[in-house]
Amino acid sequence: MIRWYGRKDLGTGILRNLTDGGDGTSGIIRSEEWKKQNREKQIGIKKPTISMKNKISLLGNKNARGNKGKPKSEEHKLKMSLAGKGRPKSEEQKLKQSQAMSGRTQSDEVKLKKAKTLIGQRWWSKGSNSVKSRECPGVGWTIGRSSIKKNVK
Repeated sequence: MIRWYGRKDLGTGILRNLTDGGDGTSGIIRSEEWKKQNREKQIGIKKPTISMKNKISLLGNKNARGNKGKPKSEEHKLKMSLAGKGRPKSEEQKLKQSQAMSGRTQSDEVKLKKAKTLIGQRWWSKGSNSVKSRECPGVGWTIGRSSIKKNVK
């Protein structure tokens, strides 16, 4: 770009750049004060070892695990929950999730708790929609599941 428009100092164009670019900080001389400040900034900062770098590279996204284990506010949890709702999962994601959950068993306490939540619920239908609820969801709903089944391909 600089070559295209030319440099004013060389009389070849309109730009005020002093280099054609790509030269870095050619010839810059840092003051002792600047060097001292940068030295102090670096003190106490651990440089990652090769093994640490390898672990990070295996994660793929270097920031993917940065907040793991840190407590999150209720507001933040709600935002994360809403962001994930309705997002379609790939077949690969479904398979991984299925494999992770296979072989797990629920305790009797959990089974009892789930059963209690279902007590008193009925199926309600309106057209092809079916909902399980304790009370009628609204006008036009009838007791029972709809007999219309969707074609699954």
